[in-house]
Amino acid sequence: MSETFKICVLASGSKGNCVYLKAGETECLIDAGLSCREIEKRLKAIGANAGTIRHIFMTHEHVDHIQGLPVFTKKYSVHVHMNQSMYLHAGSMVSKKTYIHLFEDAFTVDQLLVEPFSILHDAIDPVGYCFHYQGKKASVLTDVGYATQLVKEKIKQSNVLILESNHDERLLMEGRYPWPLKQRIASRVGHLSNRQAAALIQETIHPELKHIILAHLSEENNRPSLAMETLYQHLTANAVTFSHIDIGLAHQHHVGDVVIVN
Repeated sequence: MSETFKICVLASGSKGNCVYLKAGETECLIDAGLSCREIEKRLKAIGANAGTIRHIFMTHEHVDHIQGLPVFTKKYSVHVHMNQSMYLHAGSMVSKKTYIHLFEDAFTVDQLLVEPFSILHDAIDPVGYCFHYQGKKASVLTDVGYATQLVKEKIKQSNVLILESNHDERLLMEGRYPWPLKQRIASRVGHLSNRQAAALIQETIHPELKHIILAHLSEENNRPSLAMETLYQHLTANAVTFSHIDIGLAHQHHVGDVVIVN
């Protein structure tokens, strides 16, 4: 039996979100925000196969996280995991033949411990996830407007952290979006800015954090170089040691790196 624990962002952004995770022989997706065909294509690009996906963990009901569910669950035999609130809003999108697990707290699939936690976003009852396997931990936190104390506690001691770094505050405010949309994005139920993401990372860095992936970058109100620069400058200014961490970016239009959780 393989002891591999690995994760890869297949897509991240307002046009679609999907993350691949493998723990031993258990293969999963976090969200299905691409078309089924595109999910298949991107899994193939990293040497994985849609036919061996057994679980999909849902974060919330926005279309860029669920649009692939109807076709994927009709075509493949998977278990879909979501909370009651999301089920009431979007459960009908799942194929009738699919087993739906409604969670209230942490649960286990095979040897993988799955720990959902509540986050602030303008969705019905959105969650982030921590995944635990053989003493290692990967956390996925995107589509969040404000890092509560609960969020900070949950993502502590992660070995891999996938974290939203959605927008540069100046680009957002000076950009072409209408004012109500700017307010929504910058609100406590919107999206984390580069500055907010950097501050949260500062609070959660520890010696065993090996990988950070900045995710859900806005194509309109951010630049990959700005997200990285903001993080580097913030950590350096606060004398935070981060040379032991591999820092990368998730992408909207192509798969990211496959990261081993170790």
